[in-house]
Amino acid sequence: MIKLHYPEGMAIFGDNACHDLDFEKYDPNIDRDKPTMFWLYTLDDYKTLANHTGKKYVVWHNADVLLLSGKFSNQINIVRDPSITHVCLNHCLEPELFQLGIYSMHRYIFWSDPGRYKPADILTKDCYMCSHPGRGPEYGEFIFNSLAWKYPEWKFHIFGIEPTLPVYCDNVEYYGWIPEPEMDKITKNFGLCLRYNFHDGFPQVICKALMRRQFTLTRLDYDGLTLNFRDMKELVEKFDEIDFKIENGETNKKMIPKGMINNFDFIK
Repeated sequence: MIKLHYPEGMAIFGDNACHDLDFEKYDPNIDRDKPTMFWLYTLDDYKTLANHTGKKYVVWHNADVLLLSGKFSNQINIVRDPSITHVCLNHCLEPELFQLGIYSMHRYIFWSDPGRYKPADILTKDCYMCSHPGRGPEYGEFIFNSLAWKYPEWKFHIFGIEPTLPVYCDNVEYYGWIPEPEMDKITKNFGLCLRYNFHDGFPQVICKALMRRQFTLTRLDYDGLTLNFRDMKELVEKFDEIDFKIENGETNKKMIPKGMINNFDFIK
């Protein structure tokens, strides 16, 4: 069984992976020689990787790549070890890592049990996003406030953060941080998940939306799984299309092809 090392800040996803997938949480006292997958977000993560003597796998999510090219650039030699197998969760991360001297392969990974998320029978005119604290603009908080004004019959839900902008519309609701099961219950029939990020991995919230047959709007392309927009004009055009479909009782017809997610064929 593969061990999994992750920082406390990623415990929601790491704990899910250990509970639902074939991983066990890494213990540095007894697992230093065991095949281990690493998530690198802190200096301690890099130190743990450097001290590990067994087979190493590194999975790059999104912000960790930015940290490596900036704050942790002095740790690059640790991850340039040719014995390490590198995997990234988005095509856009491959060239960035390559420029840092790291060859990676792309895989879509959902750090939980996909069977937990079933297709919705009916979708409601509810649009949602999930952000990390302090990163509202990156995730499109301001876009939600604009869309709420344009589409008063919709309700817009923002998870993970408190308001950082004045809220003028009654159809915008902030939840702050709430437990994942609670968010899953609230959003299970929502019609649209929106992701504004220019730089991203494979958002778990987008994967959940796709499994539920909810519509998804993203800046980045995920091999045709999501509807994409390049600017605000395209965003509104795609939103109008989705609004029409939900009004007529449709759900998202796009399905994640079998074997597209959680393909761990790189583990030897």
